[in-house]
Amino acid sequence: MPSRRERQSLERIRATIYNQPKHATWRQSGVPYAATLKGTSVLKFKGGDIYRRLLGCSRAEYDLLQPLVVQWLALVYQGDEIYEDAQASGRSSAEGGWKQRMRDLAEGHGLYQPSIGKEIDELERYYILEGQILLGEVELTDEVLQDVLRIRSSDFFSLLGVVFRARGERCAPDYEALLRSLWLLGEIDDDLKSYAEDVAANSFNTLRLMVWRHGAGGAVAGLRALQDKAIADLLGGIRTASRDTLVRMASGSEVLPLENLAGLLRLLPTGVLRALTGTLLRIEMDMIRKIPVPAPIAESGPLVAATS
Repeated sequence: MPSRRERQSLERIRATIYNQPKHATWRQSGVPYAATLKGTSVLKFKGGDIYRRLLGCSRAEYDLLQPLVVQWLALVYQGDEIYEDAQASGRSSAEGGWKQRMRDLAEGHGLYQPSIGKEIDELERYYILEGQILLGEVELTDEVLQDVLRIRSSDFFSLLGVVFRARGERCAPDYEALLRSLWLLGEIDDDLKSYAEDVAANSFNTLRLMVWRHGAGGAVAGLRALQDKAIADLLGGIRTASRDTLVRMASGSEVLPLENLAGLLRLLPTGVLRALTGTLLRIEMDMIRKIPVPAPIAESGPLVAATS
């Protein structure tokens, strides 16, 4: 039985997504099926239920939001493919209508706001910076490394803003900060699994960046330092997080199935709730620390081209 809070959210989503389709560009074609397929595969396989929980959605909310979420990710991957094609031709810049279509999608549902536009801009900047790094057009300094890893998640955080507004909610800054640390750790995990494949394809990968920056001998230490910083930020954030953020983090845990107990979690004293959330996260972080790192493959990387 949905809670009163969820029923209100579902009513708002129905009204927002299904009762006011009103942007002229929605009638235009232009999103390749390959991009739609890739976006859908992220939801069904790569991200699965974790993706839904990170967006803060119940299953019923997520089901209603599917047309918006799938189209959003399809546009993300349309942009990704455009820039990948440009990189294959030796260019880091490209043109395409994907970015405006993302704005149109949010605007047509009455969900657009400047913070969402900023994340879309950051996504475009990520595509460009990724190409510049892979093509050796910029030097991979510590600042560039930190910047590219931060904006890499702009696809998710642009969608997060849209989804929260569709539910009539505001994403609290402390919750977003915790999610950014979690998302970075998840991307590192994905990169470790695909490392050999990414080296062979000359694709973007966090461990490859560490090799280029620190050498094969120092890459693992660099990667572990990055993980440790994200974990420290995550656990530190829990110590000051609001009650609502603590409930979201605890109910979204992979350690215990607490999602359907959010109402009960809200009844816990703040100290107990904070301790529970911290314990669940520490267990997850211990699991992350045990993920093996592949042996780094020595590569001179694009840094040589950038400084020669």
